[in-house]
Amino acid sequence: PIKEMLPREFFSTASVWASTARNEFVFTYPNSEGSVWVYSVSSGAWSKFTGLYAERFFDLFGQTAFIREDGVYVLDEAENTDMGAPINAVFESNLLDFDTAAAKRLSEIELSCDEGAVSVEIFLDGASRAKTVADFVGSSHKRHARRLDTPRFNDARVRISAAGEQKQIIHSMKLKIR
Repeated sequence: PIKEMLPREFFSTASVWASTARNEFVFTYPNSEGSVWVYSVSSGAWSKFTGLYAERFFDLFGQTAFIREDGVYVLDEAENTDMGAPINAVFESNLLDFDTAAAKRLSEIELSCDEGAVSVEIFLDGASRAKTVADFVGSSHKRHARRLDTPRFNDARVRISAAGEQKQIIHSMKLKIR
């Protein structure tokens, strides 16, 4: 649950802004890493961004903007960089047991994504090193599948990384077990 991921002071100091254009809630709070939490109403997913040090977000004539002690900043939705530097995105799941306590094997990863490189790493049974790595290069909603042969496992964690040279969109991903 998201509550376990948030620090205690978040609940007493956070401010929230509702972005109707993006159908999201943006949460900011004073912290040393400049964290901003975003909840997407459409997908039900939470995202954490670091290094923003935003005090408050607001709508500025249809654009998303924020303030902090050194000024006002407007996010450029068309720009996929941080002032020219690529933004590398990483998603990491919680433990997945695939609704079965039985030992299982991961047999295939199927991924549909747009332009750009995406890496999928699988961590089995609490391991700190990935057991399986599959790299995909997307092209206009193309589906990619990789057959795998993993050892038997009880649960797994998935990490998806996207290099920031292009704006990657992952449309779907399936992990097949046997």
